[in-house]
Amino acid sequence: MLFSRLFKKYKTKSVIKSLISPYATGGAWGLVILTLMVVMFAYPSFDQYTFCNIVAPFKQTNNGQSYLLSCSNVRQQIISMQNVIHEHDTDSGYDILKVQDSKNPGIVEVQVKKDRQQVLFYPRLSGKDTTVEILEGSTSRRLFFAEGIAGKWNPIGEQHTVSLYCAQEGFNQDYDVTLRLVLKGQWAQVWTKNGCIFF
Repeated sequence: MLFSRLFKKYKTKSVIKSLISPYATGGAWGLVILTLMVVMFAYPSFDQYTFCNIVAPFKQTNNGQSYLLSCSNVRQQIISMQNVIHEHDTDSGYDILKVQDSKNPGIVEVQVKKDRQQVLFYPRLSGKDTTVEILEGSTSRRLFFAEGIAGKWNPIGEQHTVSLYCAQEGFNQDYDVTLRLVLKGQWAQVWTKNGCIFF
């Protein structure tokens, strides 16, 4: 690889200095190469970086299906819940997580075994000030975001996808990733079954 050859031949500091120097050969190209080097450090997989930062932000999270699954085969465990209450929906057999005090966000932390590229879950929202967001652990790495529509609920059972591939180590398989769900607004909900959020 180009970058590894550069680092083998020259010292790290001298390479960076030569790239950002205003007198460096190539001018702006030096900054481009330096940016790519930073990207490669942040994302060991360049394919992962391209998908998660260029494709995924414009991809619809709703997969077009609207039905509730009867069970989940995703290995997961709810670690903690803050400012969240749940109520049971007798018609579906699902439990509904919602914000207790709408002045503050509700937070649910879940540990998920990453053995696939994506998982499904069931957020339900109404109102433009209502959002459901999924971040990786304590970081600001966003894996999902949805915003409600004023005066309208999205359908019960509407399936949304979360790309585990875009987690920090998402190019690997069979490891634990912590997902932090942040619910904001009175009408922010996540539907769960038998303690499972992801399907």
